[in-house]
Amino acid sequence: MIKVTYLEKNNDVLEFSSIGHANSSKGDELDLICGSVSCVIIGGLNALENESCYDIDVKEGSVILKANSKPSNHDNIVLQTIITQLKTIENKYSKYISIRKL
Repeated sequence: MIKVTYLEKNNDVLEFSSIGHANSSKGDELDLICGSVSCVIIGGLNALENESCYDIDVKEGSVILKANSKPSNHDNIVLQTIITQLKTIENKYSKYISIRKL
């Protein structure tokens, strides 16, 4: 299961993590849920305008982001969009992904 957590303060996303694999495929099939989650997260991170405001660690099966200064409005919208898109995936595939606000 993919476990997503995030921390908001004053409507700013200050921390975000996604850990694990969906394991939704059988045999040699591609795991479409893992792929979808990866695309949403990596695509969103690529849209950040000020990466230096964050400590970001990306590894196989793990993404951890922590703000080290106040996020810009643009970057906060990007992070909120990532969370909204992941919640959309969770609505249909809650067996494979869970999202929790800290």
